[in-house]
Amino acid sequence: MSVSGSYVFNLSGQPPEFINYSSLLGEIGVPQKLVEENMKLTNVEIIDTSDGRLILNFGTHQGEIKCVENIRPGEPFEEKNFDGYSSNYCIWYRHGNTLTKHSKPMKSGSGVFYTMERVFVERKL
Repeated sequence: MSVSGSYVFNLSGQPPEFINYSSLLGEIGVPQKLVEENMKLTNVEIIDTSDGRLILNFGTHQGEIKCVENIRPGEPFEEKNFDGYSSNYCIWYRHGNTLTKHSKPMKSGSGVFYTMERVFVERKL
């Protein structure tokens, strides 16, 4: 199942846990200004490549790219934290139209464990 296309973030369709999203960003060290900018990224253009990689182009409006995320489901990677000295071990999984990211600190006590899920339905995220 390809998820290529343009999507709009569906704020009203989020699960109750979404209320914790901006707090989570703060807990993993994202500066408040970037948290606010992240919350404005309501549009995403997805390119579902033939090699299984997904390219997500986020923006505040359709066709306007502010941030690009390359996802390789099933491939572990190290993600530097915003504190500048710690990092997390992360992996994305894909099941149909759902992407799930698991993240855990590389060192005990140096960050937070979290799971993030993105579900792409009817051109909404």
